[in-house]
Amino acid sequence: GAKKSTALGIDQTLERANYDYTGQIQGSYKYRLYFSLGGGVEKNQLFGTQGAPRVGLVYYPVRPGKGMFHGTKVRFNYAQGYQEPSLDEQFGSLHNFLLTQPGGEAAIQQFHITPVVEEQSRTYEGGVAQSFLSERGLLRVSYFHNQYGRQIEPVTATEVPALLPQLNVSQRQALESLIGDAGDLDRPFNRPPNTDYAAVSYNGEQFSVGFTAAFATRSDDSTFLAGRDLTGGN
Repeated sequence: GAKKSTALGIDQTLERANYDYTGQIQGSYKYRLYFSLGGGVEKNQLFGTQGAPRVGLVYYPVRPGKGMFHGTKVRFNYAQGYQEPSLDEQFGSLHNFLLTQPGGEAAIQQFHITPVVEEQSRTYEGGVAQSFLSERGLLRVSYFHNQYGRQIEPVTATEVPALLPQLNVSQRQALESLIGDAGDLDRPFNRPPNTDYAAVSYNGEQFSVGFTAAFATRSDDSTFLAGRDLTGGN
């Protein structure tokens, strides 16, 4: 990949040699328990080896059939994931930027600033589906819980000079101007930690009726996936 800008004097190139391996096993037991085990392993040149396992289970305590409440399905899913930093995030990381500044290496050691690595996620999902009226109706409830780690957060132009106390006033002003022209050093990757989904449907011979609802808790930062708002808030 490459990032070039004549106006900003940027001429950066890099190469990532990555390898992915994936696999999955599916099966069932007595037509009541169904399982899926799979995942992937990536050998990434930037952050090393990273795994992404996933598990899916479905169990029928009561199999679907004729009756008032005949057909109960319980499911559970678990997955781990990761997102490779973009070229902009790697080129413009705070760690790489400080390496080019006087006193930057000392600041890296003092504040334990590390290079950008993969952003991580962990998801738990479960739910129950209940059939009724001989499978004409279906009541379904789902729950999601998401956890995120190693997120990349933005650093404003006014925060970076504080990491380099040896700079004089003119050097600080020049540094703030440089960062302001180049944009933020990092970008956020945030999601609401909890989401819920519920659905109710009825299927008759002549018509069907359905109702769905989705809920999400508040994210701890900007939810703009393409960037973030100018003030860095929500």
